[in-house]
Amino acid sequence: MAARPDSTESQARPVLMQLHPDDNVLIVARHLQPGDSYTVAGEAYEADRELLVGSKVAGAPISAGAQVLRLSVPIGIATRDIAIGDFVHMHNLASQRQASTTRLEGQ
Repeated sequence: MAARPDSTESQARPVLMQLHPDDNVLIVARHLQPGDSYTVAGEAYEADRELLVGSKVAGAPISAGAQVLRLSVPIGIATRDIAIGDFVHMHNLASQRQASTTRLEGQ
């Protein structure tokens, strides 16, 4: 289970949100610029890139080959080890979406 996110702001406006207790990614709830800080499980991290609202960061260490869970649903497989607090996206995640969910067959 992923660590619960901490917030550098009030509870009304968290920086990160965990959408489901089984998720191993946290969702960015406030636009972060490079150098902005955020905390996961009591540890401070610094954004190394712009993180838009809806971006994902690891809420727990994710091993290469492990499923990445959002809303308790697998969204992909980690293509390499992902450390807690790291940005999670196509550079370290292979999507599990099927072609039929992203485009009509034959088009």
